[in-house]
Amino acid sequence: MAQKGPGPIPATSTTFSPDSGPIRYPLSSVAAILTRGDRTVKRPTYAATVTRPLVRQAAPGELPAPVLYELLRLRSEVFVVEQRCAYQDLDGRDLEDGARHWWVEDDGGDVVATVRTLREPDGSTRLGRVVTRADARGSGLAADLIRAALAEVGRPVVISAQAHLARWYRTLGFEIDGELFVEDGIDHLPMRLR
Repeated sequence: MAQKGPGPIPATSTTFSPDSGPIRYPLSSVAAILTRGDRTVKRPTYAATVTRPLVRQAAPGELPAPVLYELLRLRSEVFVVEQRCAYQDLDGRDLEDGARHWWVEDDGGDVVATVRTLREPDGSTRLGRVVTRADARGSGLAADLIRAALAEVGRPVVISAQAHLARWYRTLGFEIDGELFVEDGIDHLPMRLR
């Protein structure tokens, strides 16, 4: 049975800084987890509930251990278990200077989506580890996370996108910037936002 959410909800994104406290900035209106435009999504009994999504971000040294654990657990749950791709997700870059972790929690405080940004040696920003929990996909949370990150990072922004998601990344302004390649058994495309 399809249930319709309350429709668009104005949101505020909060960035946490240990020096200055919470910093609030506007985030585009987001839809409740069950409504995506004119389309109603069927809600399984285990669906995430996010009524007032806040995009949170932190540098590695600012992340509380339980949050870091949840970010890494979600990445492993999707990239390693769900996608059946045995690879080393902990690549040493999560703790680099210039790394930022972005995430959204559901109403129960569980991480439902996350993305990581890195500063590359050439001055570009690398967006990666974009992941949304299975029961929260189609809700627009990953797009909200990416938009929040893009509002704060320098250009250009590069990403190694799973090829089947290239069209979705194009809706966020990314363009294909090279040839298809296979990484860990999955087709990827280099993409760039100038």
